[in-house]
Amino acid sequence: MRNVEDMRRGLWLGLVGVLTLGAASPALADDPPKPAGGKPPAGAPAAPKAPPSGEPKPAAPPPKVPGKPPAPKPSGGKPTAPKSAPKPAAPAKPDKKPGKPRADRPLPRLPGSKPGEPDESVRQILTADYSTVPRAASVAPEVERMREVDRLLFPPGELRSAGRTDGAGPSLSVTGLPTASPAAAPTPAAPAPLASDLAWLSQLDLPDVPVRFTPALLRYLEYYKEDPKGRALIASFVRKSGRYRDGILKVLRQEHLPEALLWLALVESGFDPSAYSHAGAAGLWQFVPETARIYGLTVNRRVDERLDPERATVAAARHLGDLHKRFGSWELAFAAYNMGFGGLLTSIRKYNTNDFWELERLEAALPYETALYVPKILAVAVAAKNCALFGCDGVTLDKPEPFDAVAVGPGVSFESIADASGASLAELAQLNPAFAGTRTPALEASETPRASWTVRVPAGSGARTQQRLEAGELPGAALAGETVRWGETLERIAERHGTSRAALEKLNDLASGEPARPGTALLVPKNTVAAKTAPGPKPVVVVPDEDFGPADARRMLYQVVHGDTVGDVARVCGVSAEEVRRWNHLDVHAALQEGMRLQLFLPRDHVPANAVLADPADFEIVKVGSDPFFAHFEGKKGRRRLEVTVGAGDTWRSIAARYGLTLGQLERINHRSRGSRLLAGESVVVYAPSGAAPLGPVAAATPAAAAPPATENDLALALDEPATAEATEPALTAPGTSDDPPAGPVPPLDPAPPRPTTGG
Repeated sequence: MRNVEDMRRGLWLGLVGVLTLGAASPALADDPPKPAGGKPPAGAPAAPKAPPSGEPKPAAPPPKVPGKPPAPKPSGGKPTAPKSAPKPAAPAKPDKKPGKPRADRPLPRLPGSKPGEPDESVRQILTADYSTVPRAASVAPEVERMREVDRLLFPPGELRSAGRTDGAGPSLSVTGLPTASPAAAPTPAAPAPLASDLAWLSQLDLPDVPVRFTPALLRYLEYYKEDPKGRALIASFVRKSGRYRDGILKVLRQEHLPEALLWLALVESGFDPSAYSHAGAAGLWQFVPETARIYGLTVNRRVDERLDPERATVAAARHLGDLHKRFGSWELAFAAYNMGFGGLLTSIRKYNTNDFWELERLEAALPYETALYVPKILAVAVAAKNCALFGCDGVTLDKPEPFDAVAVGPGVSFESIADASGASLAELAQLNPAFAGTRTPALEASETPRASWTVRVPAGSGARTQQRLEAGELPGAALAGETVRWGETLERIAERHGTSRAALEKLNDLASGEPARPGTALLVPKNTVAAKTAPGPKPVVVVPDEDFGPADARRMLYQVVHGDTVGDVARVCGVSAEEVRRWNHLDVHAALQEGMRLQLFLPRDHVPANAVLADPADFEIVKVGSDPFFAHFEGKKGRRRLEVTVGAGDTWRSIAARYGLTLGQLERINHRSRGSRLLAGESVVVYAPSGAAPLGPVAAATPAAAAPPATENDLALALDEPATAEATEPALTAPGTSDDPPAGPVPPLDPAPPRPTTGG
């Protein structure tokens, strides 16, 4: 504190002296003006100043001011006449040439600029989050054009009035007949009288779902019928439906569902099987991953069957059938598909009505998107059913993309399949958008295991490709599938199959260091022999310093892998999460870290089949903080734990120098600040070299050479502490203590000489 006050006093006195000198010397007021951009060039003559009489006079040299060089005299000693338009002074040459910017050094950012882009690979390592980055949202042009129609037809505040059916507008209701059981369909309601300008509604050929001509639906239909842009839009919808129409209608008939459900796929994705939404929905039917898995679609980092039009259509048909069975009307089924089953059920119970059109007009009953979603589907279904009236009767449908399907086992590279079928990798990728990576994935274990993957190849090449597959000509026969168990790591799997982690990562398209979660299907080499390892000392496992567990239970050890939670481990092993935390002194909020070993006390007759548990007999169990604990961990560093007695005159610095430690290490070991006072006779813990003895008090005058730098650096690394901590961290010395402030990486033991004060 004294040094800081002295520095402040010196700066204040220096500033007062400069101000006093400037006020007493008139020459400072006559200094020539500096050119824009800074000081005048070094060595350049001072700019002349014309006196009032008009005769030129040489500028008087200013007195020397601390920190400011005097202005040089004009060359030749004669005054220089001023010019009417003097040239600007040349830019000053720097005293030292700036070095060239290094390629590996980022350019400095301007003040106020935003931070640069982080290194995502380092962030993955830091957070241990190797989850795949969500794909960018991809919206089909047809979907975007439908949204523009919504904004055009329903300006802000118009939707509620457009959806009312309280007699203000036509309310004709027509019920279509489902294809499966026409006899079970309800009797159509009697149509209400129509206005003369809406007489064309009675001539419509209606789809096989109930249609109620609400004002909102009429707005859509009139736009598609009367507006040239609307007629062109309907024509494009019908044209694009040709690529998947036959396949979708085939599935709908098999599931006994209305064919009008075809147009739900248009509203969802614009018939684009590769579409992605901002909410994570994907594919022709815009499934989110959770719903897709419920209906049998595989969604993981290697394969995403939401992008498979055939399999996704089967799942969507089953999902829509279930929603209709639950809610009883197609309007509610459509709404539940859009806003979610639970959200719609909550609205029905809250407003106590199961009429979609009643919910549509009530405040906050449905999301804005859902309120337009149902009439939008019905409008397209009606228009597509009446192409002559809506101007799409001359449209040529897009042709379905022909292909052959072949059964391919796991681990077969797509490059070899392309060679066998005569297709390019780009063509194969276009036919198989569900697959990611360079080869077919391993087959996952499930309740309905599949024998192979279905891969599409160009039409006409299926028989040749299948023949080569059955003949074993394609690579992949030497690979097998294996499912990762709980507590299992890639290193252990690689060791068991006589390969390396890097080889497994490459084989399974995993990023370097990316873990594999339990249940993940991996490709592993066949017919390999695990490498034999020489027997060594038992690994050490640290457990809490108290005893747990009932007497009739057996202790087992579980090694944590990336992504494990206490609840997952407890569920798999058949115990409670609270027991796992208590047995291992775990924080209820903190995350488990890979490599931790948890002790579990399980019933003797309980053996989890899908988890890897270890017998404690194969390990050396030590309690935390015990003598064996310190003997093991400090012994690996060539050190041992000692308790030394503080003598008169001992300081933290002298003890640290005696045992080759830094002050930061002593603070860490003893949980005490280096600024606290040491009392003679108290004990201090040190980690000393194995050959060191706990000698008596350390004299304050011990020479500084007693602490070799190499030993200090070695200890800093051993304790995971930077070796330059002493040079970068200020000492926190309490006033009045006998400890001296540090003066470098190897602090001296003698007191530092006092610093001279500035300015008295």
